[in-house]
Amino acid sequence: MRVEQVDLVQKVIRLEPGTTKNSDGREVFMTDTVRALLSACIQGKAPDAQVFTRPNGSPVRDFRVTSERACTRIGVGQTVCADCSEPMDSGKACPKCRSHALHIPG
Repeated sequence: MRVEQVDLVQKVIRLEPGTTKNSDGREVFMTDTVRALLSACIQGKAPDAQVFTRPNGSPVRDFRVTSERACTRIGVGQTVCADCSEPMDSGKACPKCRSHALHIPG
């Protein structure tokens, strides 16, 4: 998502046609909390800059691994190997069979 898609005055996020999974455009209205958080994310950035970036400026492209790790750490579900069902860390190959992770919500 780019800064130009975030309208803090109207409290709307605009997802343009062709940029979503099903290619449909949509508008999402922000709560005051989301507005405050996104305001901090876009402060000082150019309109064509990414909203979500790391401290070094590189864009955050995928939240899944971070989300799965956080859920597993607080006891909401578990992350296991998709092939052998051994517990494992998201984002890494299974130490037993080298397959990929599967998060099972709790």
